[in-house]
Amino acid sequence: MKNVLLFIVTICICFSSVAQFKGNPNSGLYAEYIRTTKTRPALNNIRDYVGAKEYDEFSIKEYQGSPFLAEDFILGDIYLEGKLQHSDIPLRYNAYKDQFEIDEATQQEGVVTYMDKGKGVSVRVSQRSFIVLPYAEKGTNKELKYFEALYLGSKVQLYKRNIQIFTPRKEALTSMTPAIPAKFTPSEVFYAMWEDKPMTRLPNAINKIYKFFGADRDAIKDFSKKYRLDLRSEKDLKRLFTFYNSI
Repeated sequence: MKNVLLFIVTICICFSSVAQFKGNPNSGLYAEYIRTTKTRPALNNIRDYVGAKEYDEFSIKEYQGSPFLAEDFILGDIYLEGKLQHSDIPLRYNAYKDQFEIDEATQQEGVVTYMDKGKGVSVRVSQRSFIVLPYAEKGTNKELKYFEALYLGSKVQLYKRNIQIFTPRKEALTSMTPAIPAKFTPSEVFYAMWEDKPMTRLPNAINKIYKFFGADRDAIKDFSKKYRLDLRSEKDLKRLFTFYNSI
């Protein structure tokens, strides 16, 4: 656990600033970190856009929301094992597919290029830190996923996953009712990693969150009530975890 924490803290210390992307860099600089998907014709077919066969019939214009955390490519930095590998790379996070896409100078029209999601890989973009960590929901095998680092303390770390939930189009049942377009709905899920414990998804029930703090449960509960914290809020969760790390 201490080695993992040291690695994560090292990442955060050496992250550099980022800026809005205005052009394409030399793609050869970071070719070893990317993979290229199949061609998609000018993004006008939602099946290739979100990688789901059943959405063949939908045009890209026929859904609401977006699969991306932000639509534009933003300059960011790529790290491996806490060491800066490449800086000022144009990136955007596809939250639906849990992938960072790269805008290449030599990229063909309709081709999606994305980063290899391997162990030790991390990304810093728009002053936000994304770290690849293994995680398994109950009853599933561990998979590598991007977690946004929100608070990195010595006793506990707080993370978030940015998710886009896709709801398929619903056809009109009668001529009097309109069809409901397909849509992406953003969702945030919070996770914590206590010392010598695996990554844990925080429950929605506030009382269940208190149980994770063991012997400090009462102190945590009193602090939360005193300052009227909303433990479904990122800001208040960070405040609670900061307090816990100080006691």
